[in-house]
Amino acid sequence: MLKDFGRRAGRRKVMPLDEAVRDTAGDPHDHAEAREAEALLAAGLQQLSRLQREVFLLRAQQGLEYDEIAAALATTSGAARVHYHHAVRRLKEIVRDE
Repeated sequence: MLKDFGRRAGRRKVMPLDEAVRDTAGDPHDHAEAREAEALLAAGLQQLSRLQREVFLLRAQQGLEYDEIAAALATTSGAARVHYHHAVRRLKEIVRDE
């Protein structure tokens, strides 16, 4: 199962969000809001537990399914769902409080 996960993960194209992919044209206000949201998300991720952060990033950033996340993190798909749910709820709380 882990071997299959490695094969599937190898086929995915994940592009990091950095300066090279940012839109330099457009409304400066929109860019400022996007940078603020990105900073809030980064700060929020640091407040999550390690497992919640890993599950959230594997699901939201890399688009993995819960069974793939479970195989990668040596847990169950049910536990991966719970960790993702708690991570999303906590991130919403952090953003709302800011």
